[in-house]
Amino acid sequence: MATNSMKIESTPSPDVDDVDRISALPDPLICHILSFLPTKESVATSVLSGRWRYLFASVPDFDLTFEPTFYLEPETSDDESLDSWRLLKFLHLTSSILQLRDLTPIRKFKFTIFNFTIIWAYENFRSTIDLLISTTLLYEIQELEICVEAENEPYVITCPGIFKCKSLVYLQLWVHSDIPNSVFLPNLKVLRMYLMGLADDSVQKLIQGCPKLEELSLQLYSNPLEDEDSNDSKVVGFSSPSIKKLEIRLWGGEYKIVVESNILESLLYIVDNYAGQHQVILNAPNLKEFTYWAPVAGVSFIGNLDSLVAAGIGVGWLDDQLTIHDAIDHLYRAQKVKSLSIKQHILEVLYGSQDFLPTFNNLTSLELGPGHNGHNAGEIDHTLAWRTLPSLFEKAPNLEVLTFTCMILDNISESNELESLFLEALPVCFVKQLKKIEFKNFSNQEYEFKLIEYLLQHGKGLKDMIVGQFLRPSVGERILSFKRSSVNYFIAPGFVGLRSKYCYLTC
Repeated sequence: MATNSMKIESTPSPDVDDVDRISALPDPLICHILSFLPTKESVATSVLSGRWRYLFASVPDFDLTFEPTFYLEPETSDDESLDSWRLLKFLHLTSSILQLRDLTPIRKFKFTIFNFTIIWAYENFRSTIDLLISTTLLYEIQELEICVEAENEPYVITCPGIFKCKSLVYLQLWVHSDIPNSVFLPNLKVLRMYLMGLADDSVQKLIQGCPKLEELSLQLYSNPLEDEDSNDSKVVGFSSPSIKKLEIRLWGGEYKIVVESNILESLLYIVDNYAGQHQVILNAPNLKEFTYWAPVAGVSFIGNLDSLVAAGIGVGWLDDQLTIHDAIDHLYRAQKVKSLSIKQHILEVLYGSQDFLPTFNNLTSLELGPGHNGHNAGEIDHTLAWRTLPSLFEKAPNLEVLTFTCMILDNISESNELESLFLEALPVCFVKQLKKIEFKNFSNQEYEFKLIEYLLQHGKGLKDMIVGQFLRPSVGERILSFKRSSVNYFIAPGFVGLRSKYCYLTC
C-alpha cells in the first residue's frame, strides 16, 4: 500500500524575524552570557549597537592573555618594536576595561603575558603591570590569576596590596612577590605561587595570614649566591590547622621541609633540581594521598602511613643511588593503598628481588611511569622493569586498572621478541582480570601498538581502553583494526580532526 508523504515547511512570521531576543534580555543576564566568552571576543561585541558598547566592561570574569608574535632576541630590533607596540595596546585595553567598569565586583581576573623578554620590557612596562594588578583589587575581586612568563626566572611584581585583600578566595601568582611582614587574607582558600630567595619565616607568614586556607601550592626557588654564604639547609615549616592539600616543589638550594598536620589529606613533594641536600620530615597521620619524587635520602617519616589511599613513588628519580632495600622499604609504606603510581627505575632496581615485595591486597589501580633522569639512565636495560611486573601483579590480586605513562622499551624492536616479552611481563591470566587500561602520552612507538594489540587480544574482561593524547585519525584506525576480546570502546582524548575533548571510538 502506497503511503503519501507530505513535507511541511514552516515559515516564521515577519514579526518573529524582527525581534532581537538577546538585546531584549536585561544587562546582568547578557553580562553573564558574555562571561563565558574569551575577553577578546566579549570586547568585540561593543560594535553591535550603542547599548552593547560598554557592556563587556561589566562582565564578572576576565581572561586577558598576551603572546608576542616572535621569540625576541636583542638583535632583532624590528620584531622587538612590533611586539612592544602590541604589548602597549594590550595593557591599554586592560586599563580601559577597568576604567569603564562601574563598582560591580569582579569575580575572576586572569592576566597572562607569555614569553616576556626581560631585556626591554622590565623597565618599560613593570610599573604599568603593577598598577593594573593593584587596580583590580579595588573591585572586591574573588579570584586572581597573574602569570608573566619571563626568560630565565620568575617575573617580579611589587604589589603588597595583594596580601591584604579581604575579598580574595583564590590566588595564583606565577610571578615572584616579596612577602610583606603583615599578611591578612581572611577568606583565601586556595593559594598557588612562587617564592624566591626564601626567608625561613615567609611560609609561616603566609599560612598564619590565611586562616581559611585549604589548598597551598608553592614552588621554592633558591638563590645560588645566598646558598654559597651558608652551609646550613633552610628549615621551612608547614604547620596549619586548615590546609588539606599541599604541593611543594623545590628548585635548587638546600631545604629541610617539616610537614606536621592532623588534617592534611593530600601531599605532593617534588625536587626538580638536585643541586643540594633536600629532606622532608612528614608527620600527617590522616594523609590519604602522597606523591613524592625526591632523592633517595630525601624523605623521612614519623609514625606510619596506614591512612594512605593513593600513593605515587618516585624516590631516587634524580640519581642512580637507589638500593633494593630503599625501594622495598618505600613500597611497604604504601602497602595498604588502593591506587599506586610507581616509576620504572624502581622496578628495574627490584629485578631479582621480587620475593621481598609486599602484598597489595587493597590495590585496584596501578600506574607505571617513566624512570629517573640520572646520568646513567641511557645505559640501563629497560626490559628489567617489564620482567619485574609479573611478581608485582601476583602481589596485587585485586588489580583492575592498569595505566602506562611513558614506560620505556627501547632495547627490543623485533615483533617476535616483543610478543615474547609481553607474554612474560603481562601473563594472559593477569590480563584477563583487567577492566580498564590507559595509555597516557601515547607517542606512536611501534612497541606501544604491539602492546595494545596484545592486551586487546587477551583482555577478556576489558571494558575500556583509553589512548591519548592528540591521536591522528590514522592511529585511531590502526588501533580499531586490532582483534579484541571484549572491550566496549576506546576513548582518545584530543583526537586530531575532532573538536570534542574526548572521542569515543566505538568497537
